[in-house]
Amino acid sequence: MRWPSWLRSRPVEAGFEEAAKLEGVFASARGDRRTVRGFGGARAGELRPTASLAKSATAVATLRLQDQGRLSIEDRLGRWLPDAPADKAGITLHQLLTHTGGFATDVYDPVRRVTREEARALILGAPLERPPGEAYGYSSADYLLLAMVVEEAGAAPFDEQLDELFRLADMDRTGFPGPTTDTKRARRVARAVLAEPAAQGWYRRGGGGLLTTADDWLRWLVAMFEGRLLSRSALAAMTAPHAPIPGEAAHAGYGWVVETTAAGLKCRHSGHWRDNHSLAVAYPERRLAIVGFSTSAIEPFESAMAKLEQAALSSAR
Repeated sequence: MRWPSWLRSRPVEAGFEEAAKLEGVFASARGDRRTVRGFGGARAGELRPTASLAKSATAVATLRLQDQGRLSIEDRLGRWLPDAPADKAGITLHQLLTHTGGFATDVYDPVRRVTREEARALILGAPLERPPGEAYGYSSADYLLLAMVVEEAGAAPFDEQLDELFRLADMDRTGFPGPTTDTKRARRVARAVLAEPAAQGWYRRGGGGLLTTADDWLRWLVAMFEGRLLSRSALAAMTAPHAPIPGEAAHAGYGWVVETTAAGLKCRHSGHWRDNHSLAVAYPERRLAIVGFSTSAIEPFESAMAKLEQAALSSAR
């Protein structure tokens, strides 16, 4: 296949040089133009685990319900989960979205397969590490609880509400593992996820668990930041700097880490599951995004993504 001339521009191709030494799928988008490359035996259109990149989908689902008047991010957890104990009933959805709910990083074992109610009982029964709202502390438990709230407020299964968002974003290869997953499109790491007992359980809902392709996830970023999924005010709230992250010149947004750079607003999030790494970076004001999925070591993967990011920014000037 011969790539169109705009896909063969020197800055973008130069950005893929370091990635070409690794295993993985790497992609770049500028506006509606998308470039996807597979290296190290990887196919450009294969399925990969999103890991924590999925948190942006949970954030969008939550904010969309607010746009529809079904909930408010200032709602307390006890409104939607009446069995929440006293120390957690007052946690707001805003605090869950910004990882300031007070939960520890590792609240549960993500390898075991559990039902929705089992996951709910385990998380609500776990001790908090700090008072809600006091400080940032990354925890997937925040987003698992948000997935449960989305089900209650949206009066539909969490999976179905995400599927509707993905349809709006013109995505057809993203979803939770299940009997209909196209295993022929799944890379070894994705097939390993499918084989695990927890793959179709509730521990990975909200904070991860999705399978996607690099092109599909670029479609997600483009749809999100172009305002096709959320109101202007909700999108602004998602990318606002809400909670400072210790040790970084960045803040927690909703489903994103946000920072102000010389190139403008930067939104990023990484994901890790076993030997799989993922990273999404977006510059909404420049209509620019990059995505990467790899089983190579984390250091060269992050270096390759940084090179791709710089090349994409250079091409946007």
